[in-house]
Amino acid sequence: MAVALGSCAEPVAMRPFPSEPAEPAEPPVLIVSVHRSALLGEYANPPLWKWTVDTADQIDAVQVSVNGGPYRSLHAAARSFRPPRPLAPGVHRLTVRVTTSGAFAGTVEGEAAGRVAALPAPVPVPDDPCYPAAGVRPACGGAATAAGQWPLRHLRLPELWQALDGGVLGEPGPVVVAVLDTGYASHPDLASNLDTAAGYDFVSHASAAGDGDGIDPDATDPGTGGSWHGTTIAGVIAARTGNGAGVAGMGWPWAGSRITIMPVRIAGRFGATSYDVAQGLRYAAGLANDSGEVPPVPAKIINLSLAEAVPGPRDEVLEEALHAVAAAGAIVVAAAGNHGSAVRAPATSPNTLAVGSVTLAGTLADESNFGPRIDVVAPGGTESVGVPALGVGAGAGPARWIVRSDHGTSIAAAHVSGVLALLAGFDRSLTLGAARALLADAAIDLGPPGRDDRYGPGLLDAFALFGVTRGHPPALGGRDPAAAGGPAGGSSAPGSAAAARPGRGADPHALIVRYRHRGMNYAARTAAGELLRARHAVARVEAGAAGFALVQLQDGEDRERVQARLEADPAVAAVYDNRIYLPAVPPPTQ
Repeated sequence: MAVALGSCAEPVAMRPFPSEPAEPAEPPVLIVSVHRSALLGEYANPPLWKWTVDTADQIDAVQVSVNGGPYRSLHAAARSFRPPRPLAPGVHRLTVRVTTSGAFAGTVEGEAAGRVAALPAPVPVPDDPCYPAAGVRPACGGAATAAGQWPLRHLRLPELWQALDGGVLGEPGPVVVAVLDTGYASHPDLASNLDTAAGYDFVSHASAAGDGDGIDPDATDPGTGGSWHGTTIAGVIAARTGNGAGVAGMGWPWAGSRITIMPVRIAGRFGATSYDVAQGLRYAAGLANDSGEVPPVPAKIINLSLAEAVPGPRDEVLEEALHAVAAAGAIVVAAAGNHGSAVRAPATSPNTLAVGSVTLAGTLADESNFGPRIDVVAPGGTESVGVPALGVGAGAGPARWIVRSDHGTSIAAAHVSGVLALLAGFDRSLTLGAARALLADAAIDLGPPGRDDRYGPGLLDAFALFGVTRGHPPALGGRDPAAAGGPAGGSSAPGSAAAARPGRGADPHALIVRYRHRGMNYAARTAAGELLRARHAVARVEAGAAGFALVQLQDGEDRERVQARLEADPAVAAVYDNRIYLPAVPPPTQ
């Protein structure tokens, strides 16, 4: 019974308020527009159309028609469309038909017209032996294939070069691309675009480094891994184009010279480890790291053509570094891995762009990893039809410098890094989040209509990427919005290093600790490391940066026993595996 406060009177029945008359339902409103590129303008081809649908009804179907042709069905959630092929110069009209169910069940249509301008005259075909005119068999040594450098044509690089050479885009600024890999060799088709003075070697364990020491300012690849993988990846991105030798890189000569490779060695005889990769990432982005140095110009694009050797829980050490790098404005491009299964770290992190690999036929390579984390796919080839790439042979003198056929998501990731480097030359404010959105808008849809877990949004289209460069917030970051206050979460299974024991896929001779006090200066970190070394009789403790330190074990020391002691140490907040990462490319053919 309801009783009025402060009164003993009998309650009075409450009358309901009269209901408001219902608002009349509004019919759906469809607005279609042509996206205008800040860089290519009307040269963007095929153009991008976008639309909005204002309705309370359920949208059941979306169809589009170009120039009155047959309707094509899209996903009901689609709000943009690019024709799968370039259109002839002239005016083109897109009609959008939306079918709804609800108060106004039925169909509503809208349309918009846009003009496509003709590019200036085509640029000359590069005279690099591995990039022939269409239909001409290339003469590029052991990598000779009838397809030549087919990935550059799949990516529509010739059209982009045409726009660059014709002055449509203006003049790009210089861009530094850090290649975190096995280091570099001074291949003559690459050397002029290598900034070796800015490079660094972060392979911390001398026995794995193969060059007689730990970290040092020399990123030269001593060849201990046998693959010269870093040189191959750097060459895909920035080999000299139009010099009559080797392969063509991603840039036309005057544009390519503005892409500089910063070689950062993080992989040695046994691959790379969490700690070394994290230090290399921080160095490349100009952040505090174990070397105590930073490069003169931080990298805008960072290429990670590697994948964890054994899938495991979230790699906290690497994830923290990736988060810091994204916050600093660098864009990390990561290979999805070559296991024909789920994407592997570091590409599982939302602080990276995850890249899968497609074949000459445009289908997903059998070896390419896949899943919901794929941001784009790019040409990576197969063993039978690979990608001509720079390599290092066993000979001496000029015979040492070779071209070989390579394949895998490593190569695909390098293609994405090269294209993004060209774009960053015109837009230094480009962020990870903006790049992800642009890649999705510009991709050539493969597989079922719309995004899918094999191809993501589709195949990278370099020319189209320059045609969708307006309409995205300028300050989108790489963080997961749900992870406010900390690094973004990856798609690896959650868990601690302890849960992953006995450390499959981890360095058996090292562990990583995170200190409870993370704001220590170098002297305090050094002192803390000495205390740990003395307390637990380990071989060495690096001074560390960003609150982490590498603990190297004595020969024959029981790793789990040391880990248990470290976890009980009051100065230590957590102990992690030093996970192993391997170059994400199958063994090359030659």
